[in-house]
Amino acid sequence: MKDFEHEELLNNIILKYDGQLIKIALLYVKDIYAAEDIVQQVWIKKTYING
Repeated sequence: MKDFEHEELLNNIILKYDGQLIKIALLYVKDIYAAEDIVQQVWIKKTYING
């Protein structure tokens, strides 16, 4: 699979699950910005550490 295909798949996954993950994060932190930051860190770790 080519890099742009991986990028497109990742973008689709993020679009599909980002909102749900933010809602889950908001159960633990009450600040939307903190919840968004947590979710962003999850995506970064999944993308760059676990490949």
